Amino acid sequence: MSRTSQAVCGLEASLALFRRRPGAILRIHYRADRLDVLRPLLAWAARERLPYRELDDEGLSRVGASAHHGGVVIVAQPLRFTSLAPERPAGGGRWMALDGVENPHNLGAILRTCAFFGLDGVLAGGVQPGETLSAAALRVAEGGAEHLVLCGVPALAPALAELARRGVEVIGLETDAPRTLAAVSPREPWLLAAGHERAGLAPAVRAACTHLCRIEGAGNLGSLNVSVSAGVALYRLCGLEAVPARGGPRPAGAPGAGPAPAPQGGEPRPRRQSDRGGRR
Repeated sequence: MSRTSQAVCGLEASLALFRRRPGAILRIHYRADRLDVLRPLLAWAARERLPYRELDDEGLSRVGASAHHGGVVIVAQPLRFTSLAPERPAGGGRWMALDGVENPHNLGAILRTCAFFGLDGVLAGGVQPGETLSAAALRVAEGGAEHLVLCGVPALAPALAELARRGVEVIGLETDAPRTLAAVSPREPWLLAAGHERAGLAPAVRAACTHLCRIEGAGNLGSLNVSVSAGVALYRLCGLEAVPARGGPRPAGAPGAGPAPAPQGGEPRPRRQSDRGGRR
């Protein structure tokens, strides 16, 4: 792929791209057994006069530069990190901050988790605005990356300090924190910060947090993988322990309690528009 294009592998990631950023799609490759589920996408591509082609596994691996293509590879304009507008998190909502998460599998898993719990966005430290999200992270995120605002900042600590100054509760996740996560009941807007599973949060990042909390375990290991930690913590912070059984009313502010956010890319249109978070 060139700097202006990116391979999106996997069925869920591809369908999310189609729903959220249809104008970014350049061409489509698929395996024969995916034809039925991809018919709406391919019909749209035909109307848009975009190229699409059936390939075998070898061809898809070549186009997607990965054997983990899931039978679909879409070549698209890259999904890039944007610059942080402090007034966006400060205006309300729930965010995740990552202090140097570089492993694409951890990053992708966290993005999927954040989308699952209905977070608004992810702030990545050590990332320049304009950098692209890796193809591997996109695939592991299973479409979750398309539902989040992705912001990058070269230095995370000053950004968190500014958000805290604007009233955002910045909750740092650390294994040696004096308080447990259960002791914190943040009001929106809040942001959960996670760091490298060996080094933890950088000292400057810790200092910028308004709370430092730990996940209390009951076994013989002292820590979790960063993506697992994020899932456990977000479940608690989003108040899902208080959510009734499926079908019952959700508490105010719980994910899914209100209307779904509008898609970033809109519905497909007939016209083309043009650790530090835990590495393993």
